[in-house]
Amino acid sequence: MASVESSEIKEEFEFMGNFFKLRKKYYIPEDNAEYWEQLILESNELAKKYNNDYFTQLILVMVNDIDRRAGCHKGDGFEALWNRLRGKRDGMEQTK
Repeated sequence: MASVESSEIKEEFEFMGNFFKLRKKYYIPEDNAEYWEQLILESNELAKKYNNDYFTQLILVMVNDIDRRAGCHKGDGFEALWNRLRGKRDGMEQTK
């Protein structure tokens, strides 16, 4: 089976470390606006730093998972992040 060393995929290796730090930081969902605003802000910063569709999709899946596990939250975290990462303005009609 073909494999690569981390030195051969430096960007992916760096991203995964930063992605995992973000995942750990927000792993336990909270039902307050500050938690979601910070999660969205930091997720957006990570996506912009790497500007890679694959990485953006991983971030969106992570936020969606946190949002799903929150239960008490109504999807605002995922929707807000999705719209910011896709460049939509606040207040536009959203589809799920």
